[in-house]
Amino acid sequence: MLNINGDYCHPCVPEEMQIRKFKQAVKICAVNETTPIPQIYGEEATRIDRSTLSIASLLSQREINDILKFIGEMNVGAGGRTLDVDLKSNFERFRTQMSNAIAVKRVDCKIPNVCIIDLKVEDELRIIGVYAPDSRSWNWHDLSSFIFVNCAIFGDFNVDLENDDKKAESLLEWTHSLNLSPFLLDCPTSLRSDRTIAYAFSNIAKIDIQKFDTNTMSDHYPILSILPKKCKQQVKGKIVKDSNKMCDLAANFYEDLFHKSENIVRSHPYVDAPWIDFDNKDDPIPLVSLDELLLTINDIKKRNLLMHMV
Repeated sequence: MLNINGDYCHPCVPEEMQIRKFKQAVKICAVNETTPIPQIYGEEATRIDRSTLSIASLLSQREINDILKFIGEMNVGAGGRTLDVDLKSNFERFRTQMSNAIAVKRVDCKIPNVCIIDLKVEDELRIIGVYAPDSRSWNWHDLSSFIFVNCAIFGDFNVDLENDDKKAESLLEWTHSLNLSPFLLDCPTSLRSDRTIAYAFSNIAKIDIQKFDTNTMSDHYPILSILPKKCKQQVKGKIVKDSNKMCDLAANFYEDLFHKSENIVRSHPYVDAPWIDFDNKDDPIPLVSLDELLLTINDIKKRNLLMHMV
């Protein structure tokens, strides 16, 4: 979470305390059912200092775990039946992708109300977040040293490129000197007027940008953007080309998987039949040799052949 007070960046601890108090107040009122939920949010939101601009708010790891736990509980049907057997593995795969897909590095920047990050994608990408009030103590050229090949600038520029003649001319002259193209929305972004003051500049050939139409404590709508970049594959370990080693790795993996009883689902062959709760569902699967497995498969084939002959 990045928070900005006035024209200066401050540590987010006080703002985090405000958010904790906000969530706690909403939770207490919701549990007691003393006030409608929308009214709770409205009343508590007004108590947060409006001078604090929240650029981005991300769920904490604990909140993500709580959400996943809740969804997992909802995945249980009548008689303890698991509705989607792949849900847990899909969640873990998603969390792994989220944590390992993109490496992000914060760039040191002393300019007030400016946040810069580098994303380790196919070609390193720099994203600059800007809040530029009329009372700012810096000018556009102070940002020039932070611009490089793959770069995108997002934020509230407080300049309407269509209507603010002098301010728009100054901003466009600076971006033109750095080969930055404007990416505008086709609708106003200000909540107080019909002005479009939030948009993007980039030297990337094309980016998609749109207004995020949601309830906000700011005086302008947030914007969403999609950048056409590919993430580098995060490879761990090495590719195994030897078939024998690959079989050993697969055998070890599935042995560990099947030793966990929660990963084993014995579905009923008939969809509309009641769910069967096996007495031995928690027992580990017994070990079997390759010869025993082949004998069992051949026996099944013989029985199927005899059934067809009959």
